[in-house]
Amino acid sequence: MKHILIYGDSNTFGCNPAASDGKDPNENLRYEPENRWPYILRDKLGVDYEVIDEGLPGRTAALDEPFKPFRKGTGTFVAIAQSHYPVDLLIFLLGVNDLKFAFHEQDVQKSMEALLQIAMNPFTWDRQSVPKILLIAPPALADPIRESCFYGMFREEHVAMSKKVAPLYKDLAEEYGCEFMDAGTIIEASPIDCVHFTREGHHVLAEAVEKRIREIL
Repeated sequence: MKHILIYGDSNTFGCNPAASDGKDPNENLRYEPENRWPYILRDKLGVDYEVIDEGLPGRTAALDEPFKPFRKGTGTFVAIAQSHYPVDLLIFLLGVNDLKFAFHEQDVQKSMEALLQIAMNPFTWDRQSVPKILLIAPPALADPIRESCFYGMFREEHVAMSKKVAPLYKDLAEEYGCEFMDAGTIIEASPIDCVHFTREGHHVLAEAVEKRIREIL
């Protein structure tokens, strides 16, 4: 059996954009399991794969989240990685929350690089070799961000930065010998809150990731 660890944020957790503002009592904050991309991926891959979902809303790659503890990805990664031994493939889908604390897109790149360096350190993995890594660049924030319930947390300058992250992640993947995928080429953030994936987006992403995994493993 192959073991896959997904380390992500609210879009791995499965936050529902229709519930982000809390105005619709019929919408749950979190999508149903069958509409979250890690669960869909697990079903598509079948019994020969274990998919471990470590999605936490608000998680950054490495930048501090001053108002929410334990959201800094570099701070919790080693404990999580070692608790899921063994890992054959590590998938990162992070960076959106780093935008909140970034002055330019290179800050997001440096944040992701700091997490990659920890992930590729043999001492991180204790009793196993460093797993293969798939770095997924998140889709850009959607417009008009001013109409999103997250406006203020994210502003127009963050939307502009988010559109420049994918090429920087690709450079990181090439430098560190990781696999790379740009989620923004196949899905978009929901126009409802401009941040989170639609149900359809989760299904599309899962299908694309499945194909990459079968190529990698």
